[in-house]
Amino acid sequence: MRATPAVIGLHKNGYGRILAECMFTSKIMYCLWTTLAKEDDNFVIKTTKPLPNWKNMPIKDQIQFIRDRIIGITNQELAQDEEAMLYLKEVGPDTMIPCFSVNLKGNQNVEKCNAINVAVFKDLSHTSSEHTAHRTPMIVTASSLVSHKYSAAVKKFKEGLGLHVDNDIPVKYIKTTCLDPWATSLKFMDNMAAIMRNSILCAIGTVTDPEALHNFVSTGVVNQQNEVIASYVGDFNDVAKQYDTVVKLKFLHDKDAEQYIAMQEKLLQSSTEPRPVVFRSIKQRHHDVFFKESKYPGENEEFHCFVGLPSDNDNNYFMSAKMNIVDVPRYEHFDNHEYHENSSYFMYGDKENVFLFHIPCRSPDFFQVIQLDGPPDGIGSEEVDDLLLRHGIEVKIPGIPGSPVVVSGDVMDHLTKNKFDITFVGINGKVVKSEVKIARKIWFAGTVSEMLGADQVKTHV
Repeated sequence: MRATPAVIGLHKNGYGRILAECMFTSKIMYCLWTTLAKEDDNFVIKTTKPLPNWKNMPIKDQIQFIRDRIIGITNQELAQDEEAMLYLKEVGPDTMIPCFSVNLKGNQNVEKCNAINVAVFKDLSHTSSEHTAHRTPMIVTASSLVSHKYSAAVKKFKEGLGLHVDNDIPVKYIKTTCLDPWATSLKFMDNMAAIMRNSILCAIGTVTDPEALHNFVSTGVVNQQNEVIASYVGDFNDVAKQYDTVVKLKFLHDKDAEQYIAMQEKLLQSSTEPRPVVFRSIKQRHHDVFFKESKYPGENEEFHCFVGLPSDNDNNYFMSAKMNIVDVPRYEHFDNHEYHENSSYFMYGDKENVFLFHIPCRSPDFFQVIQLDGPPDGIGSEEVDDLLLRHGIEVKIPGIPGSPVVVSGDVMDHLTKNKFDITFVGINGKVVKSEVKIARKIWFAGTVSEMLGADQVKTHV
């Protein structure tokens, strides 16, 4: 480290250049946070440093200028846009730390706003050495703006968020620090925006979602550690269930695992397409409690186990089981995305058992769980031959559109062939194309219209 200045000089073309690139990244990130909230979103974002008074342009017009001329534009294109570069000199923080607060539209309560920002912070921070940080896609910090007798800054900030100003309650805000001088590629910034949007939507859910009973479709395969993978049953039209989640659960007692395995074997023997075993929370509760509290040692969840998807009033479960939540590889809030160009799935498991979980975008769409007959090519490194499977990765199916096929009001299963190709980004960013084969279709449920929720889906197995 002592020899570093000999390689990278302490001048404007050495470390000065690196710091300048970091500042440029922080300005792009500032613009990203400024434009992250869309007009039809249920939340607003306010940066701690306001937009400048630039050419007497109204704030709304500045935001549109950023969307049109800065966000989604390559560095090469930006460098050729003199007006955009002049604007970038004026916006953003004085340091490399763009900060912002998020608030629910229509909310005037400062404490509720603070609770949402605290939830974002908790989602994007790593505070325990007892579990891995690889499930935290971005690290942020947080602080508070405190009112001062001779300053109106906090009052103006509250007004911008739509909050009551007749109080001295500090306002929580999120701090994002830019230390990477090469982080402004379009794909990288798109990923950051997606991560932050999802965290904000989940944080709002943490604070505002009503309690409900939650169902998980299990894959039916228990490994030697008594672990089983399950897919959350989301509902586009139930605010408490607007999530796309995959979770790995562990039976705390061998007898429960044995009873589950026995039922699964019985179902497989009775039908070529049996109904899946579904785990349902015993009590009505928040969806996020499963994943924000239960990951800590000593905590566990208790589920009722059903054959097939139960209604909320169904009490015909065949067993109850206490389980630890071992891993949550996917935790996404529905965001009313446009349909993907190609059908997209989340692939997760290990070299022994590989599963595909369809990624729903918007209603109408479908939920699907599939087991493959083996791992695809390109999912491991020299050290860990199933690395990507254990982490979980999104895959696409070329040639199959992302929009659902609806026939006579029913959403159809578009996987009509037993073998098909998938593509994904493999080790070292290499795009991999691999043929896979279906071993078992575990569950399929299609929402048949924008007016139907999960309790009114057409279900096929």
